[in-house]
Amino acid sequence: MDDKAIIDQHRPLADMVMAHGYAPKGSLPAVVAIEQIYIQQGGKKVDKFCFSCVKNMFVYVYHHYYPTLVTNENRKTKKHK
Repeated sequence: MDDKAIIDQHRPLADMVMAHGYAPKGSLPAVVAIEQIYIQQGGKKVDKFCFSCVKNMFVYVYHHYYPTLVTNENRKTKKHK
């Protein structure tokens, strides 16, 4: 599964974390998957027992990395038309 699909799949949890202050367990598959994307993008391993750390990771992936990913994907699609 590619990054965009993983990010889209876990958006409801991300919304709960970022908008409502929900503190997910660090062992949730969604948290682990988002952490892997975060690490691939140059982030460090996240202390998954630290809510602030988890929230910052979600903010980075959903508000910084994801828009860039979508923009780059749209550019590739337009070039192939």
